[in-house]
Amino acid sequence: MIEFLKNLDITIFYLINNYTKNILFDYLMPLITNVKNFYLIFFILWLLMIFSKNKNYRIAGWTILISLFFSDILSSKILKNIFLKPRPFEVLDNVFKLVSSAGPSFPSSHALNSFNIATLIMLFLRNKFYTTLAFVLAFLSAYSRIYVGVHYPSDVVFGALLGIFIGTVVYKFVEKIFKLSTDNRN
Repeated sequence: MIEFLKNLDITIFYLINNYTKNILFDYLMPLITNVKNFYLIFFILWLLMIFSKNKNYRIAGWTILISLFFSDILSSKILKNIFLKPRPFEVLDNVFKLVSSAGPSFPSSHALNSFNIATLIMLFLRNKFYTTLAFVLAFLSAYSRIYVGVHYPSDVVFGALLGIFIGTVVYKFVEKIFKLSTDNRN
Protein backbone atom coordinates (compact mmCIF):
# COMPACT_ATOMS: atom_id res chain seq x y z
CA MET A 1 0.00 0.00 0.00
CA ILE A 2 2.81 2.41 0.88
CA GLU A 3 4.55 1.69 -2.42
CA PHE A 4 1.28 2.35 -4.27
CA LEU A 5 0.88 5.73 -2.52
CA LYS A 6 4.50 6.65 -3.23
CA ASN A 7 4.06 5.79 -6.94
CA LEU A 8 0.79 7.72 -7.06
CA ASP A 9 2.53 10.73 -5.50
CA ILE A 10 5.28 10.61 -8.15
CA THR A 11 2.77 10.12 -10.97
CA ILE A 12 0.69 13.14 -9.90
CA PHE A 13 3.89 15.15 -9.43
CA TYR A 14 4.94 14.44 -13.03
CA LEU A 15 1.43 15.14 -14.28
CA ILE A 16 1.56 18.64 -12.78
CA ASN A 17 5.27 19.38 -13.22
CA ASN A 18 5.71 18.01 -16.76
CA TYR A 19 2.36 17.69 -18.47
CA THR A 20 0.59 20.90 -17.45
CA LYS A 21 3.59 23.05 -18.37
CA ASN A 22 2.79 26.10 -20.45
CA ILE A 23 4.26 29.54 -21.09
CA LEU A 24 1.74 31.37 -18.90
CA PHE A 25 2.25 29.11 -15.86
CA ASP A 26 6.02 29.12 -16.39
CA TYR A 27 5.82 32.86 -15.79
CA LEU A 28 3.06 33.00 -13.13
CA MET A 29 3.88 30.06 -10.86
CA PRO A 30 7.36 31.29 -9.84
CA LEU A 31 5.75 34.66 -8.99
CA ILE A 32 2.96 33.02 -7.00
CA THR A 33 5.29 30.65 -5.17
CA ASN A 34 7.57 33.48 -4.01
CA VAL A 35 5.89 34.79 -0.86
CA LYS A 36 8.19 37.83 -0.88
CA ASN A 37 6.19 39.16 -3.85
CA PHE A 38 3.22 39.59 -1.51
CA TYR A 39 4.83 41.04 1.65
CA LEU A 40 3.57 44.58 1.03
CA ILE A 41 0.02 43.42 0.29
CA PHE A 42 0.02 41.14 3.36
CA PHE A 43 1.34 43.95 5.55
CA ILE A 44 -1.32 46.42 4.36
CA LEU A 45 -4.11 43.88 4.90
CA TRP A 46 -2.76 43.07 8.35
CA LEU A 47 -2.66 46.79 9.26
CA LEU A 48 -6.25 47.20 8.07
CA MET A 49 -7.29 44.31 10.30
CA ILE A 50 -5.50 45.38 13.46
CA PHE A 51 -6.66 49.00 13.16
CA SER A 52 -10.24 48.07 12.27
CA LYS A 53 -13.13 49.29 14.40
CA ASN A 54 -14.38 45.72 14.40
CA LYS A 55 -13.07 43.88 17.47
CA ASN A 56 -13.18 40.49 15.73
CA TYR A 57 -11.04 41.80 12.86
CA ARG A 58 -8.45 43.16 15.31
CA ILE A 59 -8.36 39.85 17.17
CA ALA A 60 -8.17 38.03 13.81
CA GLY A 61 -5.18 40.11 12.69
CA TRP A 62 -3.16 39.31 15.79
CA THR A 63 -4.29 35.68 15.84
CA ILE A 64 -3.26 35.15 12.22
CA LEU A 65 0.17 36.63 12.88
CA ILE A 66 0.79 34.52 15.98
CA SER A 67 -0.64 31.34 14.43
CA LEU A 68 1.48 31.84 11.30
CA PHE A 69 4.60 32.27 13.42
CA PHE A 70 4.01 29.00 15.27
CA SER A 71 2.80 27.00 12.25
CA ASP A 72 5.90 28.02 10.31
CA ILE A 73 8.17 26.90 13.14
CA LEU A 74 6.26 23.60 13.38
CA SER A 75 6.64 22.97 9.66
CA SER A 76 10.08 24.41 8.87
CA LYS A 77 12.00 23.63 12.04
CA ILE A 78 10.31 20.57 13.52
CA LEU A 79 8.40 18.38 11.02
CA LYS A 80 10.83 18.82 8.11
CA ASN A 81 13.68 17.78 10.40
CA ILE A 82 11.78 14.73 11.61
CA PHE A 83 10.82 13.42 8.16
CA LEU A 84 13.88 14.59 6.16
CA LYS A 85 12.15 13.81 2.86
CA PRO A 86 14.24 14.87 -0.16
CA ARG A 87 12.75 17.26 -2.67
CA PRO A 88 11.59 15.88 -6.03
CA PHE A 89 14.38 17.54 -8.01
CA GLU A 90 16.93 15.84 -5.75
CA VAL A 91 15.79 12.29 -6.49
CA LEU A 92 13.71 12.26 -9.68
CA ASP A 93 14.73 12.63 -13.31
CA ASN A 94 13.19 15.14 -15.72
CA VAL A 95 11.97 17.61 -13.10
CA PHE A 96 11.33 21.11 -14.38
CA LYS A 97 12.68 23.14 -11.48
CA LEU A 98 11.74 26.79 -11.91
CA VAL A 99 12.84 28.14 -8.50
CA SER A 100 15.53 27.35 -5.99
CA SER A 101 14.69 25.63 -2.75
CA ALA A 102 16.65 23.93 -0.02
CA GLY A 103 16.04 21.68 2.92
CA PRO A 104 13.63 18.80 3.36
CA SER A 105 10.38 18.64 1.39
CA PHE A 106 7.75 17.33 3.82
CA PRO A 107 5.49 19.06 4.68
CA SER A 108 5.11 22.10 2.46
CA SER A 109 5.38 25.17 4.68
CA HIS A 110 3.75 27.26 1.94
CA ALA A 111 0.68 25.03 1.96
CA LEU A 112 0.53 24.73 5.75
CA ASN A 113 0.81 28.48 6.31
CA SER A 114 -1.56 29.53 3.53
CA PHE A 115 -4.29 27.09 4.53
CA ASN A 116 -3.84 28.05 8.18
CA ILE A 117 -4.43 31.71 7.25
CA ALA A 118 -7.32 30.87 4.90
CA THR A 119 -9.03 28.85 7.65
CA LEU A 120 -8.64 31.67 10.17
CA ILE A 121 -10.01 34.18 7.66
CA MET A 122 -12.99 31.92 7.02
CA LEU A 123 -13.73 31.42 10.72
CA PHE A 124 -13.13 34.99 11.88
CA LEU A 125 -14.60 36.99 9.02
CA ARG A 126 -17.48 34.69 7.99
CA ASN A 127 -17.50 36.40 4.61
CA LYS A 128 -17.96 34.33 1.43
CA PHE A 129 -15.87 36.63 -0.76
CA TYR A 130 -12.86 36.79 1.59
CA THR A 131 -13.10 33.08 2.37
CA THR A 132 -13.19 32.13 -1.31
CA LEU A 133 -10.32 34.48 -2.12
CA ALA A 134 -8.21 33.16 0.77
CA PHE A 135 -8.72 29.51 -0.21
CA VAL A 136 -8.11 30.18 -3.93
CA LEU A 137 -4.82 31.90 -3.04
CA ALA A 138 -3.91 29.05 -0.67
CA PHE A 139 -4.63 26.50 -3.40
CA LEU A 140 -2.56 28.45 -5.95
CA SER A 141 0.32 28.67 -3.51
CA ALA A 142 0.19 24.92 -2.87
CA TYR A 143 -0.22 24.03 -6.55
CA SER A 144 2.66 26.32 -7.52
CA ARG A 145 5.02 24.38 -5.25
CA ILE A 146 4.44 21.22 -7.29
CA TYR A 147 4.46 23.05 -10.62
CA VAL A 148 7.86 24.68 -9.97
CA GLY A 149 9.32 21.28 -8.98
CA VAL A 150 10.07 21.70 -5.28
CA HIS A 151 7.31 19.62 -3.62
CA TYR A 152 5.41 16.40 -4.09
CA PRO A 153 1.59 16.46 -4.00
CA SER A 154 1.66 14.63 -0.64
CA ASP A 155 3.79 17.46 0.79
CA VAL A 156 1.20 20.07 -0.10
CA VAL A 157 -1.86 17.95 0.76
CA PHE A 158 -0.49 17.15 4.21
CA GLY A 159 0.57 20.79 4.67
CA ALA A 160 -2.90 22.00 3.66
CA LEU A 161 -4.69 19.57 5.98
CA LEU A 162 -2.40 20.43 8.88
CA GLY A 163 -2.89 24.14 8.17
CA ILE A 164 -6.68 23.74 8.24
CA PHE A 165 -6.42 21.75 11.48
CA ILE A 166 -4.15 24.31 13.17
CA GLY A 167 -6.29 27.22 12.01
CA THR A 168 -9.42 25.56 13.39
CA VAL A 169 -7.83 24.68 16.75
CA VAL A 170 -6.36 28.17 17.14
CA TYR A 171 -9.70 29.78 16.28
CA LYS A 172 -11.60 27.62 18.80
CA PHE A 173 -9.04 28.52 21.46
CA VAL A 174 -9.23 32.27 20.72
CA GLU A 175 -13.03 32.12 20.43
CA LYS A 176 -13.27 30.76 23.97
CA ILE A 177 -10.79 33.26 25.41
CA PHE A 178 -12.36 36.35 23.82
CA LYS A 179 -15.96 35.07 23.73
CA LEU A 180 -16.23 36.20 20.12
CA SER A 181 -19.65 37.22 18.94
CA THR A 182 -21.04 36.54 15.50
CA ASP A 183 -23.30 39.60 15.36
CA ASN A 184 -20.63 42.11 14.28
CA ARG A 185 -19.08 40.10 11.44
CA ASN A 186 -19.63 41.02 7.82
